[in-house]
Amino acid sequence: MAFIRRISPAGAVNGLAQVVLKLTAPGVPDLYQGTDYWDFSLVDPDNRKPVDFAARRASLESIDIEASLPDWRDGRIKQAVIARTLALRRDHPHLFAAGSYQPIAVTGARANHLVAFARRLDSDIAIVVVPRLPHALLGGGDGIIFDPCVLKDTALTFEDGPPVVWRSIFDGRMIRGAQGKIAAASILSRCPVALMIASP
Repeated sequence: MAFIRRISPAGAVNGLAQVVLKLTAPGVPDLYQGTDYWDFSLVDPDNRKPVDFAARRASLESIDIEASLPDWRDGRIKQAVIARTLALRRDHPHLFAAGSYQPIAVTGARANHLVAFARRLDSDIAIVVVPRLPHALLGGGDGIIFDPCVLKDTALTFEDGPPVVWRSIFDGRMIRGAQGKIAAASILSRCPVALMIASP
């Protein structure tokens, strides 16, 4: 049990990273019925299993990613991330259907711990940032939020300079870039994964 408790936060962060990548990378995303909460199937989930739809409807009605983070073990955080990401796809259908995929360079002390890319269609731009090997960033605690100090000087860098202001889809904050960079600590200070849209 001690081992499970130790690796569970990193496993949860990996689960959130995977679902964000699946819903934002080029292609058509697919979700198994009932897996909007954590799913511990050792093989592909069986779509015929009973699903507690009432519980899912109730948690969807009060989506608050930051409020669900302390209780991340109940799975509502995963559902909230899925719902917010799908809402962005609904609001920007052409961006995700036809937008280009552009890797974003990450620099700094923790550069090898982040994966970042943009989806771009003309002036419509979304940025995705997810961690890799998150256990080293979590500090061994029970939470799934990174201490900004752990990310140090890590930043997303843009050759042509990004739009100055971004809106974070998961917490609603406005995030500003400067001199062609956006600090990773500012992006991931409230949620371990990030999806941002360029603000006009």
